[in-house]
Amino acid sequence: MRHIFLIFLFFMTTDSTISISQDRLYLNGNEFHKRGDYLYKFGFFKIDVYKVFLYCDSVDCTRYDIFNNKGSYALKFVYLRDVKQKHSQKGWKVGLKRNLKKNYKKYIHEANWLLNITTDIKKNDEVILHIDRNKVVYYKNDKVVAKTINAKLTNIIFLPWLGDNPITIACRKALLQN
Repeated sequence: MRHIFLIFLFFMTTDSTISISQDRLYLNGNEFHKRGDYLYKFGFFKIDVYKVFLYCDSVDCTRYDIFNNKGSYALKFVYLRDVKQKHSQKGWKVGLKRNLKKNYKKYIHEANWLLNITTDIKKNDEVILHIDRNKVVYYKNDKVVAKTINAKLTNIIFLPWLGDNPITIACRKALLQN
């Protein structure tokens, strides 16, 4: 019995993912509250790709607030596997085209900005897309990779996950908790 307890204790202390809290996010001295999270799986075999979290500067933010620049918001991605740049770029293109449809060409400059800052991702990398009214900051592993002031970009950057045609309806519902 003692050996079983020791084995149980070993596994409980070596799995660090159990103790990590994602309920709050701190960026530039500001506190953000988790609204929801979603595990994105890809393909026929449902391979885990990343876990995405939506954070808001207020506890009761809405989808309307996010798409109308009424506050500060962040999507945080914790990658569960390596993802090549070309696959991330394809995800941006598909996600934006699916939501913008005929209007995609009106946002080509913003789409190209996203494609240009997208790089290869390694397992355990953390990427944060932070919007604060008309400002966008892209973090990778706690370092600022890119930032810009562009109101059009803030209107579309969350579309692949929160738009009318998200990667999955379950994703949008889980992130917004509704």
